[in-house]
Amino acid sequence: MKKILALALLTSVPFAMSLPFSVIPEAGFVIGKYTTDESGMDEKWRASGFELGAKASYNIPNTKFYIEPGVYYTYVPFKFENKTETIEGGLHFFKIPINAYYEVYNSEPFSIKLGAGPFLAYRLDGDDKKWEDWDFGLSLGTSFTYLDQFVVDARFDLGLKDIAKGSGERKTRAFVFDVGYKFNF
Repeated sequence: MKKILALALLTSVPFAMSLPFSVIPEAGFVIGKYTTDESGMDEKWRASGFELGAKASYNIPNTKFYIEPGVYYTYVPFKFENKTETIEGGLHFFKIPINAYYEVYNSEPFSIKLGAGPFLAYRLDGDDKKWEDWDFGLSLGTSFTYLDQFVVDARFDLGLKDIAKGSGERKTRAFVFDVGYKFNF
């Protein structure tokens, strides 16, 4: 098995390096919430999150398809309310999305891509025992590029895993808006 993995890695790296690619550092803000099934507890959207990271964008030759893996530090805020209390806070994640995009419009100086893909996130909040360490889900989004350099991304991240330990189910939800600068290689 190790030999097969090593062979796959050795043959895929030259192929990946031959693809036209870009690196896009990005920063942005997050409007987040966590769903809950606790009776009498309402979840509220909070616009106090942020994201910082970068993605690579590989254009598959002779197509309008792109593969865009990334790495991000993300803070997703939460707010729960009932008649007697309000609970506010947020969780910090190291997130790895891998999205597939299709370019739906390209006319100088603009291009627009639509895409989706999975993400995997690791919680960075240390020893807080109320939350699971890992989250995963789906991202749906769009990417706007101006002059083949300036990038604006908007996406919705849908957490699929219950990340609460103990009573009640909680899943992440987030609208993410990033701006970045594209370095072509």
